[in-house]
Amino acid sequence: MIVILGINAFHADAAACLVIDGQLIGAVAEERLGDRVKHTAQFPENAIRRLLIDSNLRLRDITHVAIARDTSANLFSKINYSLKNPLASSGAIREFLVRSKRSKSIYEVMAKICCEDVSQAKFKTVNVEHHLAHIASAYFLSPFDSLTAGFSYDGSGDFASLMAARCEGSNIEILDRVCLPSSLGFFYTALCQFIGFERFGEEYKVMGLASYGDDVYRDEMGLLIKKEPEKWFSLDQNFFHMHKGGKSGEMSQSGEIVIDKFYTAEMPKLFGGAPREYQKEISQREMDIAKS
Repeated sequence: MIVILGINAFHADAAACLVIDGQLIGAVAEERLGDRVKHTAQFPENAIRRLLIDSNLRLRDITHVAIARDTSANLFSKINYSLKNPLASSGAIREFLVRSKRSKSIYEVMAKICCEDVSQAKFKTVNVEHHLAHIASAYFLSPFDSLTAGFSYDGSGDFASLMAARCEGSNIEILDRVCLPSSLGFFYTALCQFIGFERFGEEYKVMGLASYGDDVYRDEMGLLIKKEPEKWFSLDQNFFHMHKGGKSGEMSQSGEIVIDKFYTAEMPKLFGGAPREYQKEISQREMDIAKS
């Protein structure tokens, strides 16, 4: 019997799923159990425990634990960024070391969750790069098995913000990546924060707000994000202040995800005034930025 426990951990929206002999048995987000904190980054121990109990499984029954994170991925890009930005990246380096240690202690963590001795943990750990996990979750559940394009982008994952791949049969061939500090997700989050939606997961509010605005800031957006001949895109780093390290996956005392401010002091100059404070009245400017 092949028992695969899939885990999303050390990141917002912690969750777990269970696959036995190729069949999906169950999947649950950690926020649905335990303290019921939205977008929690806590290790999904309640989700794991629920799946194993419901399937009458013990620690020794698990053959593989798959984690949607690979701290060794894009190592050259991480080193290159750190050498070019030694002060700014010091926090990111500390975070990388902490996450690597967390991943290596998975046997002890699983033993504690299952209330069993660590000697019963015989499983193989499989680390899957963040964006590869995204593409696989779409492609392998799709009706396609012939040549298919795979594409993933978000804020960041394993130092990449975008991945393009060639999918065919049971194979996914990675063709290209965009690494930090350029990120479409961080671009969007920075603008969300600027117009007053600064909490994790509030991007959907800005999507809705866009329907009330006009596209009057097209030129300004063209200054922030650029399409270059041999690159997917790049961000003007004079306006953005992201990936300085130390915040990703952190939680406040109330259990909310903590994120840094992603824009610099140049952003208010570009949009003609100070950012909207959280929960203050929304003006036409905020609507127009959302639309643009």
